[in-house]
Amino acid sequence: MSTEIPKHMRILSSLIINDLKARYLTNYLGFFWVLIQPCATALILWFVFEHGVKVAPHHDFPFLLWLICGLIPWFFITEALNTGCHAIKDNSFLVKKIVFTYHFCR
Repeated sequence: MSTEIPKHMRILSSLIINDLKARYLTNYLGFFWVLIQPCATALILWFVFEHGVKVAPHHDFPFLLWLICGLIPWFFITEALNTGCHAIKDNSFLVKKIVFTYHFCR
């Protein structure tokens, strides 16, 4: 199993690069949108909660630190779930060819 990973790294990296190019080619800012969108979201949420709701710092840690620690996993998980679901939906012709069998434990 571990010998297959280096063998397929070139194919995997090529697929990742092609996916990123296809996803962000139509955007005005291109690939920089990957960095700008989460930063803009974090800044907007920080401004709303820091100045609008007036959230107090917890144990002398600024609210922005708490916000970013929560947003990083949130952005990763939502992107992974959305991309995974769209990959299955877009490649449903491949999924339909696989025969799934059920093995029940006693």
